[in-house]
Amino acid sequence: MAAEGGAQRAAFGLYFAISYGIGSIWLAVTGLIIDRWGFHASFLVMAGSFVASALVIAFFGTSRESPEKPAPQRGAPGRDILAT
Repeated sequence: MAAEGGAQRAAFGLYFAISYGIGSIWLAVTGLIIDRWGFHASFLVMAGSFVASALVIAFFGTSRESPEKPAPQRGAPGRDILAT
């Protein structure tokens, strides 16, 4: 069941707050790795984390059926907004 109205906006805000927080922590961790072991080790850690996240998404992500095509919105009478 999809979130509606205010709950949907709150979930979207929470998603971005968490993603920016994790991003700033990840930047600090990457800097520490560069300081201690160099750029090569940092790139290996980043590549490994991207592969790990792709595997998590591949195994635990949900697939959705393609949504139905939404009805075109109407502008002036007899004219579609989406028409070219």
